[in-house]
Amino acid sequence: MISIMSAAISEALLVLAQPQRPSETDVVVAALDGPTGDSFLAAVVEHRLHGALFDVLRRVDRSVPEHLRLMVDDDRLTRLRIGGLLARAGASLDAADIPWLTFKGPVISSLMDRPEFRSFNDLDLLVDVARFGRALDVLTGEGIEEINHNWDPYIEHRVGEVPMVSQGTSIDLHWHLIALRRTRRTIRLDPGPILDRRRAVSVGDLEVPTLDVVDQLLHFTLHAALAGANRLDQLRDITTMVQSEHVDWDDLIVRARAAGVARLIAHPLDRARSLTAADIPLDVIDAMGGRTLTLRRSLDRRGVLRGGFVTSVWRDSWAATARVGSMRMADRVAAVAGRGPAWDFTNPDSTLYHATVSGGADARAEYLRLIQDWS
Repeated sequence: MISIMSAAISEALLVLAQPQRPSETDVVVAALDGPTGDSFLAAVVEHRLHGALFDVLRRVDRSVPEHLRLMVDDDRLTRLRIGGLLARAGASLDAADIPWLTFKGPVISSLMDRPEFRSFNDLDLLVDVARFGRALDVLTGEGIEEINHNWDPYIEHRVGEVPMVSQGTSIDLHWHLIALRRTRRTIRLDPGPILDRRRAVSVGDLEVPTLDVVDQLLHFTLHAALAGANRLDQLRDITTMVQSEHVDWDDLIVRARAAGVARLIAHPLDRARSLTAADIPLDVIDAMGGRTLTLRRSLDRRGVLRGGFVTSVWRDSWAATARVGSMRMADRVAAVAGRGPAWDFTNPDSTLYHATVSGGADARAEYLRLIQDWS
């Protein structure tokens, strides 16, 4: 959380985290030239604000650190690759009459005045669960490789997505917006109505389907909350959405309560309002957050939310809060002790590491049969 950093670093990060092009370049340069310049650069990378910093340094005619330049170059190449992959995958799914939408990185980036400030490294697609197996076949027919071989834990944890790759560019093909059963147990998001509400937006030169405005804000705010709501690029995304779209706040409250996440998403909304100047009505935040907001605001002022743990456990019911809190605490204790499962699909030490071989074709077929019941 930025409150544990020096005032100069915090101020400069907040300048870089605004949705518009940073104007207070002197604040950023002062943080870079100060005695904690290396710490500032590390924080910029941690909060994924390197695109905005690169822009500032170019405008004030300063040299750009090599690792920063390489990150920006990689972002540009990834953006081009994902744009091409989105066009190819979308056309194939449309031709097969499979309902789908894309969400997260490219869509949110397209809402920004300077899309290049928003980095992303993969393409997320949600498809109709009843056509999920067919979608896999259609995309593999286009040369997009299905890379998971670890089907037994996919069944055990009811994983809501399957990883794919095309020429080094990743696709996460979802039948559910939330990847793991352990998280879905206290969150009610039905992917069917979400797909029914989808709308068309422009992403570069493409017209593509995505989440409707309220679903988009709800999902992304939920995604930020589950990660701790302590990364400034995620708060900037929330602010960008609020500034760029017409949000029906009453509808957001209704859908958040129906999903059981109103208290949970109130915290990233509140942080976006206070840190990145998101124009979110305070009464909306208070209506969803309740008394827990007062405690979290107090903790934020004391700088104790290094991992954002508190924001990730406050659910609409105290029973759900207690369950998730104990689960998170057990994960933390296991991590400190060097034990416990990891959930990164690309990590060889993860339970869900996609290159591990388990179950084979029979387990894959069983997974594709069961997902319609799980959704």
